[in-house]
Amino acid sequence: MRNSKSIGTDKPLVQIDIFIDFQCANCAKLETLWPDVVNALDSQNESIRTTYHIFLLEGHPIGWQAAFLALGAGGAGRFMELKGKLFAAQKEWKASGDPSAVLASVEGLQNQKDTLLSVENIKAAKAIIREDVGLGARLSVGSSPTVVITRVGTSVSRQLAGVQDVATYVQTIKEMLR
Repeated sequence: MRNSKSIGTDKPLVQIDIFIDFQCANCAKLETLWPDVVNALDSQNESIRTTYHIFLLEGHPIGWQAAFLALGAGGAGRFMELKGKLFAAQKEWKASGDPSAVLASVEGLQNQKDTLLSVENIKAAKAIIREDVGLGARLSVGSSPTVVITRVGTSVSRQLAGVQDVATYVQTIKEMLR
């Protein structure tokens, strides 16, 4: 489950940690603009590793089930795919109260709700969420979404809470790459 939450090089110059809650509307906004950040960085992406962390907010009870589904799919290397689908359909599943309805649109996961939400997968997902929340606490993350951009091998980092514009993310990442 853990490795599927990361994308990019194994030896980055810059580590980007993105703290998300699947039920958070601002996290869904970040999900829609992040591809523009990646595209703006172009060739510099080979020096970057991005890791997503689950940072559930109080008052978001359905976010837990969505996190369990995404982390369960991560066991098959499909965290990123399901993460995108969950955020794209967030309004619909928030209204229905059932994020598992998104599985119908993901090939190979249509009939996997019981497997993804098995006791074993939920235990593993809870352990990952505890680690993610612990990391968030060490980095003084207070909300979702929060993007922490760190120059690897140094104590230099920048934390951007809430949704920023694409230029702010790109500029901050480029500063860390220098």
